[in-house]
Amino acid sequence: IMPVHIFGQPCNMDAINTIAKKHNLYIIEDVAQAIGAEFKGVKVGTLSDIATFSFFPTKNLGCAGDGGMIVTNNEDLATICKALRAHGSGENGQKAFNILNDIKEVIKEEDGKDNTVYNPLKYYNYLIGHNSRLDELQAAILRVKIKEIDKWNNARRENAKFYNKSLKETSLVTPFEDNDVKHVYHLYILQSEKREEIVSYLSEKGIATGVYYPVPLHLQKAYLDLGYKEGDMPNAEFLSHRTFAIPMFAELTDEEKEYIVNTIKEFGE
Repeated sequence: IMPVHIFGQPCNMDAINTIAKKHNLYIIEDVAQAIGAEFKGVKVGTLSDIATFSFFPTKNLGCAGDGGMIVTNNEDLATICKALRAHGSGENGQKAFNILNDIKEVIKEEDGKDNTVYNPLKYYNYLIGHNSRLDELQAAILRVKIKEIDKWNNARRENAKFYNKSLKETSLVTPFEDNDVKHVYHLYILQSEKREEIVSYLSEKGIATGVYYPVPLHLQKAYLDLGYKEGDMPNAEFLSHRTFAIPMFAELTDEEKEYIVNTIKEFGE
């Protein structure tokens, strides 16, 4: 099961874990949009077998390029991921191969020498892997920024409270936040029957918007072979025609928020 903590709001992980346990399934959390969010006081990314994070620059915690992280408390899964991120080769590649093929064998540990220039072990490939290593520059940026993530997330939450209160009397549907979660508002998503019109109006007034997402996953052409058609997932399809995002980031000023809200209200008058 792959729950996605969409827009920064955690899924109901109690219910998902109950289903997974009943059917002996693994859970992979997608925390790309929800770093720092909580479900019943517990950080997301720690409520499953394995979890993935994104550090793309637009995320709540972003680096200066592409980056990401996988976390797990399962040593075997960790070893397999370490192997896959570096071509499926070397010591971790051999360990991962043995884990996946249930081979009991003592692996000779690397000798600890500096193998930066030449490491003979990396030329022995055991799995078809990738070159997915986070480079040191991105890691250095993230190590500085991660100290600020709770402050930035709290600022986003305050911005969301302002929006919720200010737009309460409009025809727009504001985001729902479950009582059991701490939403971190990667995106602040509104719903409108007149999405195209309001998005166009806001653009004319210099306010950026975004549509997340215009085509539901089951109707993407990449999955035509699965045979889905319009009407198969009515909730996703309904929302894909109504939802749009307005500016949401920690540094939004009071003046900017007031302008955004007042402009939205002007559209509805």
